[in-house]
Amino acid sequence: MSVAFAPFIRAKDVAFTAKDMKPLTRIFPFFDGIDVSAYVTPTGSSAGAALTTDAAGQATGTFAIPDPETSGAPKWRTGKRTFRLTTSSTNTLTGDVFTSAEADYSAKGMIQQVQETIVSTREAQVSRTDVQEDQTIVRTNIDVQIHKFGLVVHRHGDGPCCTIILC
Repeated sequence: MSVAFAPFIRAKDVAFTAKDMKPLTRIFPFFDGIDVSAYVTPTGSSAGAALTTDAAGQATGTFAIPDPETSGAPKWRTGKRTFRLTTSSTNTLTGDVFTSAEADYSAKGMIQQVQETIVSTREAQVSRTDVQEDQTIVRTNIDVQIHKFGLVVHRHGDGPCCTIILC
């Protein structure tokens, strides 16, 4: 197993529920101060649709944190980041803010990689073939002399003469 450092928050779908907000009010989602309306899907709607509280002041949906490797998509460093829902389209904290809710999102920058070994076995298919071989050996005059430092073999007969010394 190896551990690597992940500097940015990885892609993930995060479900959210906000309660006790002003009923029937349009709200805007921000993550670490950045407008993420395009990445929020209100429950029962499509991505990027307007997020509105219901008659009880509740809003639910999913925030799809984009892949940090995607060009043009926002990316955030790992650590604690604030997800905020507010009536302010600019995320102002003062002025005409009629309702807001926020929660902290925490992401750790560690990736654990586990290597797995898979052993696969197959039943062998064995085939047998009978083989027959004939061999003829012809020997001519061979003199063998043993010397103090090794063995000298002289070959006599047809063909050139050669000497092999094995020490």
